[in-house]
Amino acid sequence: PATGAVPLPAAAWMLLAVIRPAYPIIPEAAWRAFIGTEQVRANFSDRFLLRSFSQQTEEDAVQLRLFWEGIAVPDFDYSIFVHLVDANGQVVSQGDVGLGQSAGYLPTRWAAGDMVVEQISLPIPEHLPVGEYEIHTGVYNWISGERLAVKGNGD
Repeated sequence: PATGAVPLPAAAWMLLAVIRPAYPIIPEAAWRAFIGTEQVRANFSDRFLLRSFSQQTEEDAVQLRLFWEGIAVPDFDYSIFVHLVDANGQVVSQGDVGLGQSAGYLPTRWAAGDMVVEQISLPIPEHLPVGEYEIHTGVYNWISGERLAVKGNGD
């Protein structure tokens, strides 16, 4: 071997164990929050800000894109829930996912200001009557079940 050459196993180890972790997935650009059709600004315990969302209703599901911003470095890899709620306040469908899971960028890796888009599919029950429904979302600790408090519209 030539002088100064790095053996292949050492080079592979450097790439996978040293270089790759030093360059995490880059979060979304902040302007992406304005792609959402609905601007929200819901503050979850001064840890996360739901900036906006967009939705697309299909025959059997509501497809949601939630645009989240980190306010502070989170202390835990929180999850989110999304509920489809009828006029009586009853949850008729729900979906849960780890925040940042679809991007492979979990909250404990976030920095303040990071923007992450989370996608979630909310199934529509087969015999759901025609009517008006609301979509509710929240952030929670998946171990304890404790929900983060929310303040709306940047309060």
